[in-house]
Amino acid sequence: MASSDKEISYGDLKALLAKGSGLVVDVRSKDEVDRECIAGSIHIPVESVESDLSLDASEFQFKFGIVK
Repeated sequence: MASSDKEISYGDLKALLAKGSGLVVDVRSKDEVDRECIAGSIHIPVESVESDLSLDASEFQFKFGIVK
């Protein structure tokens, strides 16, 4: 883990999401997400995470519907 990374518990994650202070990025395959999604998450397949996170803010918002 990079020095800026932080591990949090499931309970902490739920609390952050309830306050609107967090975002879950689901990096599973489309087939996996089609079978079962994670409520409140955005889906960015692992093979495109690097390129999608490199999009400028307006392109990212257009593609994913959220502010980067």
